[in-house]
Amino acid sequence: MNRLLLIILALLCCVELGFSQNIISVPFPNGFIGINTGNNSAGSAYYLSGAQGVGWSNVRFAQTTNGTVFVTQGNDIVGTVLITDNAGVTHEIPGFIKWRAPSGNNPHTMVFQPAPGTFVLTTNGFNGSSTYTIDENKYIGLTKAGATLTISPVPGTVSGNASTSGLLDALNTILGDLPQLYVTGTTVLESDGIANVTVDLSTSATQTVSTYFRTYSETALAVDDYDSTSILVSFSPGETQKIISIPITVDAIDELDEYFMVRIFESTNAAITNSEDSVWITENTLPVEFLGATVQCQPEANILTWSTASEHDSYAFEIEKSTNAIDWNFVGSHLAQGNTNQITEYDFKDFRDCATCQSYYRIKQIDLNGKFEYLPILLADCEREGMLLYPNPAHEKASISLNLNRDDLVHISIIDVTGKPIKVVQMKGQQGQNTFQMDIRQIQRGSYLIQVNTSTDSFIDTLQITK
Repeated sequence: MNRLLLIILALLCCVELGFSQNIISVPFPNGFIGINTGNNSAGSAYYLSGAQGVGWSNVRFAQTTNGTVFVTQGNDIVGTVLITDNAGVTHEIPGFIKWRAPSGNNPHTMVFQPAPGTFVLTTNGFNGSSTYTIDENKYIGLTKAGATLTISPVPGTVSGNASTSGLLDALNTILGDLPQLYVTGTTVLESDGIANVTVDLSTSATQTVSTYFRTYSETALAVDDYDSTSILVSFSPGETQKIISIPITVDAIDELDEYFMVRIFESTNAAITNSEDSVWITENTLPVEFLGATVQCQPEANILTWSTASEHDSYAFEIEKSTNAIDWNFVGSHLAQGNTNQITEYDFKDFRDCATCQSYYRIKQIDLNGKFEYLPILLADCEREGMLLYPNPAHEKASISLNLNRDDLVHISIIDVTGKPIKVVQMKGQQGQNTFQMDIRQIQRGSYLIQVNTSTDSFIDTLQITK
């Protein structure tokens, strides 16, 4: 029992001290749950899944380490077993791998002894109860992919033997036989506006491989510095890399370099050998630091206004107009200040052909050296009130035009046909007409609901995503 308490302390130390280490994990498609009867044997054992199983899934063994292979801590292979029970709840059970079944150098099942504690998991009732309690008097068997565990009859007995070096070698063999997932962060300039993070698969698989991807704030904060992202990443057979594009917030605030974390977890049909990495956002001197842009409908014209906090070698601003946010025409220009550290206000009047025309505008900022960049698209919707979603259909980016009666936080959700939100972002809006852009390149083609909520209003529309 004392050894198990030490194991718990080893598992918790890194969390309590805030250490960031790699978490490697291996999925096991099946296994058993049984009573510790001593002598490397489990009695009254049930399968975890299948016709004679208790209805559990997504079984994985994970270990926190500085490396990319499993290691011993003392004489034990310390780690955590993660199990999703019959109610869909995922449980994290600490402990260590103690023995294997059957005896010999090619075991099909690694056997895990939980640390002291009580974990109540919902079952499908095959065990004669709606729940099963896991504690230090139970064993959890982990059967590797492609192997067969036989319990006859069920419930029955599973036995094997223990060998420290043999157990570690066998576990790392299982790890090495699986395709391996790893995530790689990046360093970007804030002005880039996008951080591209890669999730790689070491070798193409014959089955679909998936893993969850999520961002975590550190010194860089969600909304203020980047868009929080949480998605399921899937690899079809033959695919080995996915790129996750995370929007970066571009502002005129002079900040220190900041970072947030990206992490992958809960993989299927593949191991995870590098679970997290960092994304650094570095400040840079922008040729033009924009404060914002708006467009307002007047009786005979649309008035565009924009402002800059500073300019460096800025030559001019060109205004382009469109009726569909796809095809653009030049309608005018405005000379820039060139070099200044003072706030500068600009405006441009575009006369309309009709009283209720709907028009899109974009402002192109041009440097003295010929380089240029575009501000986000603006919408002058002189007839329609509320939310406008465009272009629709869309395949890379979609924009939402929204008129706010005050400064407010805007929550945008992309919802699939099952009602599940697959992307949720929160952005800061200002009083007046606002344009919010969403990167939809990582979302599969299909029809989705776009729900927008402010503190006072709620809007919903349908977006068709094409590829």
